[in-house]
Amino acid sequence: MRRSDIARHGILILLVTGLLAATTFLVKFAGGASGAAVNFYYIPIIVSAVAFGDLGAIVCAIAAATLCGPFMPWAYDIDNHPIRQSWLDIGLRQLFFFVLGVLVSRLTDRARKRANEFASLFQVARAVNSSIRLEQVLQLIVKSVYGMMRVKGVAIRLLDEPQEDGERKFGHAISEGLSHEYLSKGPVLVEESPIDQRVLDGESIQVPNVEHSELLQYSDALVKEGVHAMVAVPLASRGRAIGVFRLYAGRAHRYRKDEFRLVHAFAEEAALAIENAGLYESLQESYYETVRSLTRALEARDVEEIGHAERVTLTVDDLASEIGLTREEIELLRFGATLHDIGKIGLFDSGYDADDDMAAVLHAGRSRTKGHDELLVLHTIIGRSILEPVKFLGPVLPMVLYHHECYDGSGYPEGLVGEDIPLYGRIAKIANDYDVLFRRRGSGRPPGLAEVIQHFKDGAGTDYDPELVKAFVRVLKRREDVQG
Repeated sequence: MRRSDIARHGILILLVTGLLAATTFLVKFAGGASGAAVNFYYIPIIVSAVAFGDLGAIVCAIAAATLCGPFMPWAYDIDNHPIRQSWLDIGLRQLFFFVLGVLVSRLTDRARKRANEFASLFQVARAVNSSIRLEQVLQLIVKSVYGMMRVKGVAIRLLDEPQEDGERKFGHAISEGLSHEYLSKGPVLVEESPIDQRVLDGESIQVPNVEHSELLQYSDALVKEGVHAMVAVPLASRGRAIGVFRLYAGRAHRYRKDEFRLVHAFAEEAALAIENAGLYESLQESYYETVRSLTRALEARDVEEIGHAERVTLTVDDLASEIGLTREEIELLRFGATLHDIGKIGLFDSGYDADDDMAAVLHAGRSRTKGHDELLVLHTIIGRSILEPVKFLGPVLPMVLYHHECYDGSGYPEGLVGEDIPLYGRIAKIANDYDVLFRRRGSGRPPGLAEVIQHFKDGAGTDYDPELVKAFVRVLKRREDVQG
């Protein structure tokens, strides 16, 4: 227990003790236990019930009944002599104090539970509305339900796309509280799981005792996991079943209606999150296809450029994954990599013919003049100016502007040195040069793996970030292993 909690409990105990003492003094000198002042005992009992639960309510009720018990006069006669209470009055009062304390404790606990449920639902709803990262939102949902309902485990399983033979199975589970051994027990096939067949048809099912149920595909694995009861409700989007929401209890248990309603509420939020994520992915895919079409149109003006942006994007993807960038960052980097040469559209449209000196400027490995260098610098700056109005591409503008910067400061457009070059620019530099090197325009056979690796090692610290070179060498070797 934290010090702040200890201090708070100490203050509450002193408050309750003070209230009991003050009420006892008031009752004794205001006419005895038959007077209205005895009702003030309810206050410390209620405070104890709210602050300390059943135990606090019971202890305070006993204390109040004792203080207002045999030693407290019922009333005073005309000569101011105390009149003793009957044991029946004392017993009934003690019972009433006890019932009041426990009732307030239970109502308070229930109110807190509802408040926590609403808070969790609000948190999940806000996450669904503000985040399009499906894994993140579903993980929040299972953690919320796991902590709130005090179950053995929670899992959300989404349906994979149907196989060619029509077989349906569930993919990766988003779960909390379940062991890796249980989750990796084997594929969950809808046709072999009667409970999932019914749930996917829209039915909500609870299994009070999994050991004796014939509905489950892996009942033995559940028992071994320590699960004795479970609930399964459907996840549906636009009238179509997309998965199953499951709760696993560590003891035989039949869930109440209010618990079922809560599970359904979380299942609806999960389904909404899945639908939102699908819409976002569809929108992102549309954006990306539009971007790819734009770069293909640009590359179509020069046969040697065709496919360059896509190859650079694949390399950026592999290198970014190797150095541990997040999925969100990698998705953005794909846009930046695809558009890194978008500024060349301004050079092509500047009046030069792709078959004369302008084409030579755009193709690495050919002769350049000072004027050519100035035009080369322009394509990175033009690219940034084209993309700057697109707000969501802001983080990847360094790829467009700085993919020709060298680590030793000899690059362009700004001659930045070392880590002054943004990371995304350093990544794009390696990916771009790799594609140019591998194509070896006009030089016949492309270089082998050893030659490529040596090129980047030789350029580490001058052209390229040395740490990124190490990561890229690992990428190249892994590609070679995969290709055999």
